Amino acid sequence: MKKTGSEETVERMSSWQRVEHGLLMLWVLLLVATGLARHYNLAAPDGIIATHKLAAIGLIATGLIHLAGIILSKRHKEDFRGLAFHCSDCRCAWRGIANEITGRGEPPAYGRFTPMQKLQYWGIVAGCSLMAISGAVLWSGPNTLAFLPLWGRNLVLTIHSNQAQLIFVLLILWHLYDVHVAGGNFPMNPAWLTGKMKSSIYNTQHRGNGNDREEGKAV
Repeated sequence: MKKTGSEETVERMSSWQRVEHGLLMLWVLLLVATGLARHYNLAAPDGIIATHKLAAIGLIATGLIHLAGIILSKRHKEDFRGLAFHCSDCRCAWRGIANEITGRGEPPAYGRFTPMQKLQYWGIVAGCSLMAISGAVLWSGPNTLAFLPLWGRNLVLTIHSNQAQLIFVLLILWHLYDVHVAGGNFPMNPAWLTGKMKSSIYNTQHRGNGNDREEGKAV
């Protein structure tokens, strides 16, 4: 499969998916940074609060764009179907973990997305949706008390801030490890920049092409 000075690659992400990924990364990092600054400093400058609200609007807009892509794009529809959980995912995940720990047996045939990647995707969807809803409640300020008791608003605030920290610690750091460190990708999987990754690494990790397209291009 190797060639002189180059190696066959697999198209992992389309150009539009890379744009969405970049926007999501930008908004989430801004939200986490400004949110933590606001959480631990109640007298945070107005600029931090304004940036937090701007990033929140950007995140919601990116989510709507992603939803439109799922509805309108054939590629996005196929990827979305591939992200659905199946009973076999639990068995594959267990076999994969056992193989990594013991080195025995063959790694499972994950297909286009591994169970860990599916969990990361739906975790981000659930986490960002919860943050958007709770953030909208908090944004209304004192008006919230018209339909929520004070303890209810405080609960929403706790959920909002803790969810942000959970996304950062569990999902972002886990995602970075799973995509860029594990499976021979270190120091970086270039798919988020070029859309492509090495076929040799992809086939080792997924053992099945799914709807990825192989190309004889240099990485």
